[in-house]
Amino acid sequence: MTTKLIVWAYVTWASIRRRSQWLSFVTAFTIATALLISAPMANDKPSPVKTIKGAVQSKPVNPSTFDKDLRTLPKKRPWKKGDPTREVPKIKRPSSQASSPSKQIKSLDQEQRREPQTDLQGKRQETMVFDASQSSSRQPQETSGQAGDLHPSIRYAGRLSTDTPGTLPQGEATIIDGSFSQTAINRWGDYSAMSVDPTDDCTFWYTNEYVATSNGTWGTRIGAFSFPTCQGNDFTVPELNFEGISFTGAFPPDTVGDVGPNHYIQMVNDGAGGSVFAIYDKLGNSVVDPTSLQSLWTAGGPCASGLDDPIVLYDSLADRWLMSEFDSTRFNLCVYISQTGDPVSGGWFLYEFLGPELLDYPKYGVWPDAYYVSSNESSPTAYALDRSRMLNGQPATFQRFQAPRLSGFDFQALTPSDIDGSTLPPAGSPHYFIRHRDDEANPGLITLTDPSSTWQSISIDVSSAMGSPQVVIRFAFDTIDPVFNEFEGFYVDDVVLSVDSSAVFSEDFEGGASGWVGTGLWHLTTTCSAPLQGHTTPTTFYYGQDTACNYETGLDNSGTLTSPVLDLSAGGSAANLSLNYFLATEQFCHFDDARVQISTDGGATFQDLLGNCVGPQVESDPNQDLLEIWQLQVDFADPANSAFTGPFTIAVSEFDSGLCGLTSFSCFPQPDTFMELDPLREVVMWRSQYRNFGSHETLVGNFVTDVDGTDHGGIRWYELRRTGGDAWALFQEGTYAPDESHRWMGSVAMDKDGNIALGYSVSGAEILSDPNEPNNNFTQATPITCPAFVSADALVDPLGDVDYYLLNGTPDLLVRIDLDADELGSPLNSLLGVFDSGQNLLATSDNNPAPGETFTLDSFLQVAMPTDGQLFIAVSSDNDTEFDGGANALTSGRYILAVSCVQPPSPPQAGDLLGSTGNFGNALIDIDPATGAATLRAPSGSFGPVTELEYRGDGSLIGATGAGSSVLLAIDPVSGAESFKCYHTFRALTALEFVDGTLYGALNTGPDTELVIVGEPDAFGECPLTVIGPTGFLGLGGLAYDLSTDTLFGCVSGAFDPSAGHLVVCDRVTGACTSIGPTGFDRCSAMEFAPDGTLYGGIGSASPDDAGKLITIATDTGTGTEIGPTGFPGISGLAFVPIPGDLDDDWDVGAADRAIIRGALRTCVGDPGFIAEANYDGGSCITFGDYREWYKLAKAFADY
Repeated sequence: MTTKLIVWAYVTWASIRRRSQWLSFVTAFTIATALLISAPMANDKPSPVKTIKGAVQSKPVNPSTFDKDLRTLPKKRPWKKGDPTREVPKIKRPSSQASSPSKQIKSLDQEQRREPQTDLQGKRQETMVFDASQSSSRQPQETSGQAGDLHPSIRYAGRLSTDTPGTLPQGEATIIDGSFSQTAINRWGDYSAMSVDPTDDCTFWYTNEYVATSNGTWGTRIGAFSFPTCQGNDFTVPELNFEGISFTGAFPPDTVGDVGPNHYIQMVNDGAGGSVFAIYDKLGNSVVDPTSLQSLWTAGGPCASGLDDPIVLYDSLADRWLMSEFDSTRFNLCVYISQTGDPVSGGWFLYEFLGPELLDYPKYGVWPDAYYVSSNESSPTAYALDRSRMLNGQPATFQRFQAPRLSGFDFQALTPSDIDGSTLPPAGSPHYFIRHRDDEANPGLITLTDPSSTWQSISIDVSSAMGSPQVVIRFAFDTIDPVFNEFEGFYVDDVVLSVDSSAVFSEDFEGGASGWVGTGLWHLTTTCSAPLQGHTTPTTFYYGQDTACNYETGLDNSGTLTSPVLDLSAGGSAANLSLNYFLATEQFCHFDDARVQISTDGGATFQDLLGNCVGPQVESDPNQDLLEIWQLQVDFADPANSAFTGPFTIAVSEFDSGLCGLTSFSCFPQPDTFMELDPLREVVMWRSQYRNFGSHETLVGNFVTDVDGTDHGGIRWYELRRTGGDAWALFQEGTYAPDESHRWMGSVAMDKDGNIALGYSVSGAEILSDPNEPNNNFTQATPITCPAFVSADALVDPLGDVDYYLLNGTPDLLVRIDLDADELGSPLNSLLGVFDSGQNLLATSDNNPAPGETFTLDSFLQVAMPTDGQLFIAVSSDNDTEFDGGANALTSGRYILAVSCVQPPSPPQAGDLLGSTGNFGNALIDIDPATGAATLRAPSGSFGPVTELEYRGDGSLIGATGAGSSVLLAIDPVSGAESFKCYHTFRALTALEFVDGTLYGALNTGPDTELVIVGEPDAFGECPLTVIGPTGFLGLGGLAYDLSTDTLFGCVSGAFDPSAGHLVVCDRVTGACTSIGPTGFDRCSAMEFAPDGTLYGGIGSASPDDAGKLITIATDTGTGTEIGPTGFPGISGLAFVPIPGDLDDDWDVGAADRAIIRGALRTCVGDPGFIAEANYDGGSCITFGDYREWYKLAKAFADY
């Protein structure tokens, strides 16, 4: 028997990038082949450094101007209780740049915790040590910091240049100690700002947030302080300490500020959207009261509506100011440059830079040749804005590069450098971006070199294939998308398979390709390969086109190259696959993709060996982690000369980014609340400060780390130095954690004398235990009776913990179980399960909160108590579907469990009003039409939020779901149980209404809403939609038919439609709708006529003021009148329970209904005259059986 070996290169679609908008305005685009070089590192192991030559440059942006005195602008009205609040988005991206072929990269939650960090003195040079306070003896410094309860506060510490390297012995000092905790949301920060006064170059100014009020709203504080060597002052006593901008309604505030010769400017996010700034003199007096930044914008366009992420910088090199935010679309950087050194009355230049992707977390740095900006995009992105032209108010461009993503984090960005001091960087110096890399949390991979500057040789261990009679290898390539495919492609040559160093197969393709099969663009060539360096044999297998020497076809394209079947059945001790290759693609993972794979079953299944995006994981170093520097050299005159080079890696002592995992926004505790705060582990905190002392250059920065493996936050700070033309090297570092409290969100700077100040947030809370433990299995289950309330001491911790409870109660009662963790600010993403006494799983709930709740990570279940009166309840973490803990559990934290037992609801009666709550709890509710008050009937099922309810003439209740699942459901009006009826489209049916047996719907198509007819399910489970025509409105939240006037009404619910909340009349022939008038309620999301002819409406969850209210609507004017709140956060559907047998919707059963069903006899689905409501038996045709069923219903009706 022979063993077959096949080789295959393969590419998968792993990301989608938005580039069409970018291409529409790019005026210069040059990408030269990137050069792969080896550069000396500041550690003992050089790493490959990639240079991307040639930049993408935007078209010139013409500025507008603002020439008024800022004091004349309207001031921001202070936020008052009852005003809206909002969470500022932090965009999460796919968490891995590349993946290991052999296993998924685990988060630190799933790995064994590393040992606590210890003092490194004696292990490395003396300039690389921790504070003594962080050694294993945990001796605290003399500081005001105490372990235990500490509300979020603002503090700072520092060091003189003569202090022991790696320590911060000056301080700890307090700007303000908090008295309250933040309870509304876990987001904190997302940054603070430490600046150095340019007048004396030694007074530090620091601003940050704290919790200012008992209701958990933040305030900001501004402090100024200096070392004795500067002004003779006490470093621990702020020279200035005053209140900054107060709460605006936005979480988090993104507090930032900078100081100039005469002013201090502070900025925060605005709850109404955009940013707010205030200007103070240098005594702390207000010069310009808090003002919306977008009020300066005079040109219209996207930047007239700002969103968030403010930045302010004083450009000391030019005596100018920079303020920035991004616009509400998140695609534009809105940049404001002062025309003079006077930010108050000197005027501003206004620039609107449109980027190709959604912007997030932009950070700026001043450099002589550009303003440099970083952003969290599909890959960490670096921008250079043409500073010279912006300072002169001239049309300006930007250039853009991207660095590869790190695995592990789903939010990540580089941090630009920002210059302080009067000495410029050496002539020709590039700009420096920096990030940190925990090689356990963000492991690297061994991959194909892409792009190659010369032919590469690789050798891959394939010993696992030995002994198999059918081993197969493949090469493949996939462009992923149809654009940016002008690169050379993928060449393969000199394939050799060896066993114990002896070749058993060899192919150089000079004699042809016997047994090899290529698809797509794979072919033998001598045309394009000859000019390539480092390869002498002329014939190779090539994925590309000989005419252009690239793979640009205008379309997505892909192909595979498969080897002949080879035999390794003889076995041996080791097998090896070697080959030569050349690869040149769009660079970075998943823009184009190439792989080498192997099969041991004749090609039925394959395993990745190597690719440009996959490969074996680089072994982490338990004794060190890394800083990465990326250099950007910009040439605005010729973008082809611009270059982005990196990463230059610098070894630092081991740190731990796994604070409550790698992605959770909840980690650091506060007193008196479950709400735990965002650790902001993903980035080097802004600013990364640069100085040139002449004898050396410095970069100082900081980031948060887990100091002892217990999610204990401390701040790792560092100073890098560069002398002459040498590489950057670590001069000193330390981890500041003087006690058990958590310190994070730091900002660090150095003064003219080399003294360092570090400002940060600090918080802490006493660690509590779970009094119900041990209750980790059925045997240990904690007994409870109904009603039960398991208090806030309940805790799923550590990872892998499961809590079991045994409920004893009355058989057949409905048991409602409400588990709250996310609502309390706990990091637990809960999974709830119930079992009978035989330990059989009955139901689970994950990310399905109780009806009316908005915290989507919580869980709720309603089940019938088994006949033996016993029910086990299990509480675990998401992904632990077996409720046995272990590696599958991903989160931990506190929770509250509330259990109630109620009688099952009785069937609804004719004339009762039912409602659906849609996104919030997704429940079926009973509504009192007289008061609006509602009660829970039953939670809905798992098909997705129900967007509409409608009763059929046969008395059955149907519902529609939103986009993503997009199905019609049959709903049990008693239990709320859902069953699949049919699917229709991947858009949402937001309204349904029967008219003469025809089901009309409102289909949200994005730019418009179309009126459609919904057909009966076909043999494939699809209910076909017949489009009548566009309604002319962005969204219809409800449809209702008035039989007496033969009129189909609709209610506009689209958030961006100027007619939102209007009552409209829709033409059933054309689909066009016309407005009658406004209801006065802006999110009318459901409508239904009552038996007495009253038109009722329900207000959706998006309404800022009226969500969840029941209203009546006048059909002649559209005017709405409030009945009352339902008590639920939103209404998505309304349905009055009909009279069974009422086929003409006149709330009567009589001769007209009899005529309808007799006229429909013998019609089938698709026939004219077929009436779905008369199809009682669910068959394909209306039969006498359906007539007899209707007659039974009619006889039961007293008026017939």
